[in-house]
Amino acid sequence: MNPISLDSPAKEREFTNLIRRENEKYFWTGGNVNHGRNPSIRWPSGRTTTSNQWSNTGGAGRPQPDNREGNENCLAVLNNFYNDGQRFHDVSCHHRKPVICER
Repeated sequence: MNPISLDSPAKEREFTNLIRRENEKYFWTGGNVNHGRNPSIRWPSGRTTTSNQWSNTGGAGRPQPDNREGNENCLAVLNNFYNDGQRFHDVSCHHRKPVICER
């Protein structure tokens, strides 16, 4: 099993709705964030995507991905953590969060 690949708009919607519906605070995905000029996400499925699910805020009040800690390469889905709805955040991988896996 691998951490979930939210590598299509349909999967993004399904899992952002799931976290809202189940009232979970957050979860890890398998996404690895590339902080280049046009941020992209590399997934365990082998696909690379971009997303419009990035939050407009975070711990430093800046739009995501912001690489605030300098090593925020992992992708988490947070449930309204910064009053921003169910959105993608780049987060340092050392943080403890539940992981959703798939085959």
